[in-house]
Amino acid sequence: MVHPIRDNAPALLAFASIVFCSLVLSVLPDAFWQEDGKWILLITYGFGITVLALFVPTVPVVKPLIPWCIVAALALLLWSLWQDLAVPGTYASLDQRAAGFPGNANFAALVAVMLCAASLDFDRAGKGWRDLLILSLTALMVIGTMSRSGLVNFSVLLGVYLYFRLLHRGFRVRETLRLGVGLTLAVFLLITLLPLCTGNIAGLQRSTRLEKFLNNERVDDGSAATRLYAVSDSLRRINESAFVGHGTGYSRTMPHLPHNLYLQQWVNNGIPGLLSFIALLIFSYRTFERRNFRNGQAFIIVTAVGAAFSHNILDQRPFLMLLGILLGSSLLAHREREHATLVLVRDQNDPLRALNALYPQLSGLSSPKPVRYPPSFRSSTRQREVDVDHESRTKRGSQSDQPTSS
Repeated sequence: MVHPIRDNAPALLAFASIVFCSLVLSVLPDAFWQEDGKWILLITYGFGITVLALFVPTVPVVKPLIPWCIVAALALLLWSLWQDLAVPGTYASLDQRAAGFPGNANFAALVAVMLCAASLDFDRAGKGWRDLLILSLTALMVIGTMSRSGLVNFSVLLGVYLYFRLLHRGFRVRETLRLGVGLTLAVFLLITLLPLCTGNIAGLQRSTRLEKFLNNERVDDGSAATRLYAVSDSLRRINESAFVGHGTGYSRTMPHLPHNLYLQQWVNNGIPGLLSFIALLIFSYRTFERRNFRNGQAFIIVTAVGAAFSHNILDQRPFLMLLGILLGSSLLAHREREHATLVLVRDQNDPLRALNALYPQLSGLSSPKPVRYPPSFRSSTRQREVDVDHESRTKRGSQSDQPTSS
């Protein structure tokens, strides 16, 4: 029996602590209650989205469609970004970089990397060409937004992918060569498509980062100085009220938002708010790690890195829905592996040998080591074997002692 809420309690309790801090500390005098309290209740609303998303994988009809839905979301994001490049101002304003549906270039790049992390095959269950295609399209989107934080996040995801795909599971010469050739072709494809992107952004301002980058000009448009000022301003306000912060939503009154979720949590809800968000990341990662769910681990890693460059992750549905769906999917996958293990133990005469022999063919098992049973199980199994052997010897001895009829 699967219990999505009970079995994901550590991550959900950490998220609930963020909600608790945001509600309790909204009573502070500097809390931002304007706009009908939107910024006070937004995290509570987001928590509800994540809880509901937990149950999506439990629907039998929906469960097999989840990977395809994530890839479809990535394709739609690519299409919207292409529209923003071809017809400037479609989604982002004319004085901003292309962003597609999200409306903000940096957040569009972050969403693309999140969707990519949830779509990749880290366990080598399928063909590598699908991963190369997804990575190439994601890289193309990040380059299209010209988001520096997106480039950093994508580089982190690529490193995580190579670690889980190659280093963590051992080298395979043929697969490594195939992956290297594929990455080389993907880079060549991206370089080939850059001039095409240049033609599509001809109507944009000459101050766009992409045009400056392609013309070997200085890329920075002044946003770096703005971000540095926002960080120093946030640290100054943290010193004024480090423990409880200034109140939920207070960052909305600052001249520049922190562009850093860690700083924003600290400014608004103090140390409790900051530690609650860090706890959400840690407990979610540990849950995915315990279940050997690599997509969830990669998703949390890119979220942790992205939170250093974005302040609105907890306010946006892409993170909230993906977190709930991945937690629910990892739980179901973990239960299916447990069930497969129990069936093998029950049906095979030598379960340990059978599991180790069938391990490469089991698509659900992702641990690189053979299955080992606890000492109590092994000792009880050996004891049963000794009892059976003693019983058979006794039976043969009794039969030999009986007199034979002439």
